[in-house]
Amino acid sequence: MKTSKLIKVAVAIAVALHITNAKAASYQLNDYSVTNLGRSYAGVGIMGDDYSAIAYNPAGMTLMKRSGVQQVFNMVNVKSDVEGIQAPYAGQKGKMDFWQAVPAGFGQYNVNDKLSLGLGIYAPFGLKTKYKAGWFGSDAAILSKLDIVDFNFSAAYKLNEHWSIGASAILRYIYGRMTQTVAGHNGHLNFNVDGWSQTGALGVMYEVDDNTRFGLSYRLRSAQRANGTFKMVYPGGTPAVFSDVHANPDLPETVTFSAYHRY
Repeated sequence: MKTSKLIKVAVAIAVALHITNAKAASYQLNDYSVTNLGRSYAGVGIMGDDYSAIAYNPAGMTLMKRSGVQQVFNMVNVKSDVEGIQAPYAGQKGKMDFWQAVPAGFGQYNVNDKLSLGLGIYAPFGLKTKYKAGWFGSDAAILSKLDIVDFNFSAAYKLNEHWSIGASAILRYIYGRMTQTVAGHNGHLNFNVDGWSQTGALGVMYEVDDNTRFGLSYRLRSAQRANGTFKMVYPGGTPAVFSDVHANPDLPETVTFSAYHRY
C-alpha cells in the first residue's frame, strides 16, 4: 500500500475511535496540553513537540530530545440556564455560571538517547455543577463535583530506528462531594468521599521514516474505592454524621490511535 493511502486509512480509523471514545465517557477530560487542544488532538502523543506524551502515549517520549518540564493551566467556564417545568417549580428559573481551573504538569528526564523517564500530574476525568444556595432546586443539588487526579510515572525506550515502547504506572486519587438542602426542614446535606487506586498504561510507536509515524496506547480500566462521611445539619440541632459511606465508581479503559505525516 502506498504511503498516501496508508495515511488516509489511519486518519479514518483515528476519527472513528475518537467518536466512540466520546460517547463512552462523557466526563473524560483531555486538556493536558494546550498545543494538542489547538490541533483538536490530531496526532496526539506522537507529535514530539511537548511533554504531554507522558499522559497520551508514553512511547512518544522518545521523540523529545531534551529533558525538560511543562506546565499547563486551563480555565473552563460552565454556564447553564434552568427552568422548572413541573409543580411546585413550574416557571421558576435559575442559572449556573462558574469557572473551574484544570491544571496539569509534566517533567521528563532523558537518561540517554534511548531511555526516558517522566512524571505527569493531570486530571483524566472530572465533573462539576454549582448553583447558588437559594436556587429553586437546592433540595436536589447545590454543589456536585468529582475530581480525579493521576500521578503518572512513565518510562519509554527506543528499540531501534523504527520502534519505541512505553509504560506508565499511575496512582489515581478521587474526591467527590455533593451538597443540597432538605426540603421543608431548612437543613443541609453534605456528602464527601475520597480514595486512591492504581492503574497503568502501555504505548507503542512505529516510525516509518522521519516524516511518518503511528502510535497506539492503552490505558487500563480502574476501579475506585472511596470512603467518607454523610452529614445532615439542621439549624439549632445536633448534626447527624454517618462515617461509613462508600462510593465505588469504575473508570473506563481508553484506547488511542494516532497518525502523523509531514508533507
